[in-house]
Amino acid sequence: MKCTHALVATVAIVGLAWGCGGGSQTAPEPAKAPAVEAKAAAPAPAPASAAAGLIVIEAESPKANVKAGALAWVPVTKPAGFSGTGAMQAMPNDDNVNNDTDYTKDSPRLDYEVDFPKAGVWHVWVRGCGASQEDNSCHVGLDGKECESSDRIAEFEEDWTWCNDTKDGEAATIKVAAPGKHILNVWMREDGFVIDKIVLTQDAKLAPSGKGP
Repeated sequence: MKCTHALVATVAIVGLAWGCGGGSQTAPEPAKAPAVEAKAAAPAPAPASAAAGLIVIEAESPKANVKAGALAWVPVTKPAGFSGTGAMQAMPNDDNVNNDTDYTKDSPRLDYEVDFPKAGVWHVWVRGCGASQEDNSCHVGLDGKECESSDRIAEFEEDWTWCNDTKDGEAATIKVAAPGKHILNVWMREDGFVIDKIVLTQDAKLAPSGKGP
């Protein structure tokens, strides 16, 4: 089972340099009244993009959060030790399990817009936890479709755990047909499961740990 608590991976941070324009040196312009800065509306979550070969997604910042009947992903700040500002939990915790192909219709869904720089196979790592063996798995898909290679990701522990193992005994992967923007989906498999973070990588040897990159 590929679940890990090893050393934290490092991701390069890319900065943006802003230019400044110079003014005339001949005659000063009359003083102007200070400009009033308009308050912009909060932007929608930007597509997750690659840095140093990784795509890192905070679970609490989905592009869409879709309910399924009474089941829903809700923001939580427990247990402690999450990355970012919180995590998402499938609730209510009434021992529901959606294990077959109907989970795309019957399970609540989280959508994340991802800008893939390359096509091909991407390994899926999920950081999550579950209070019991009835709360410790999820499904991951792409563009609204189930992926047999990344469904039933399990078994997460009571503490935060990175996992990319599936109940088929294979590492979780998704196949991206073309680079560019796609929607990564997370469906509830067992209610009560808490998801904190997702890492996508084309490096089969990478194993995130701690709070991750």
